[in-house]
Amino acid sequence: VKTMNGCTNVCEHQFFVHSVPLPKLDTIYACVNHDIVLQNKGTSIDSITNYRWNVADSLLYDVEHPIFSLSSPGIYPLSLWVETEVACGNSVSSAIIVDKPPIAKFTFFPEKGAEPLLVTFTNKSESAFSYKWIFEGTDVSYEEHPEYLFLDKTTSYAKLISYSKHMCADSVIVKV
Repeated sequence: VKTMNGCTNVCEHQFFVHSVPLPKLDTIYACVNHDIVLQNKGTSIDSITNYRWNVADSLLYDVEHPIFSLSSPGIYPLSLWVETEVACGNSVSSAIIVDKPPIAKFTFFPEKGAEPLLVTFTNKSESAFSYKWIFEGTDVSYEEHPEYLFLDKTTSYAKLISYSKHMCADSVIVKV
């Protein structure tokens, strides 16, 4: 600064520009009535001190990792607002895709017979995308309609686990 008399004065002030936090959300895949844990996968140079989660414009959470469940299948909007200790804030949006579990069921033939017994299984699961069969507690098959040779009636159990596209599961176990 220069005055009219020709005097000059210099004033220096150092300041710091804080970075905006960069929240990040992945699309979340969940199952009906199972816990969902929300997590910010973003970054921030300054500590994040405030979280504001909004699920489906009706569930609001002010904690870092809210845990909740949804009782109906569908696609739910998700947003997150974060704010740092120096009041810099930013938001991000994503979605929660909720699947209902499949219904695991099957039939088999023959239903009775002498050992060894070769059994054909017919998968009748509803809304399933993939399958896992467990025979006699240890043998595994991923076929939709497998056959299995039972050697011992005392261990002749078949378990079917049916999975939805996003790994929601249902199971059934039957003594053959």
